[in-house]
Amino acid sequence: IEVSDRGAGQPAPRTPHRVGRPGGHGMFIVQRLCMDWGVVRTPGAPGKTVWAELSAPV
Repeated sequence: IEVSDRGAGQPAPRTPHRVGRPGGHGMFIVQRLCMDWGVVRTPGAPGKTVWAELSAPV
């Protein structure tokens, strides 16, 4: 899975501070569900692409 945006920030998992409330859960969920994930930046272009590898049943 890949998701791209024009944001300059660096995504990082963090423990959500507001349990049961929206916001701050995205990368925490990605880290828990995926085998691996990372960020790719294209030189000279705005934004980034965040990728994640999921496992499939055998």
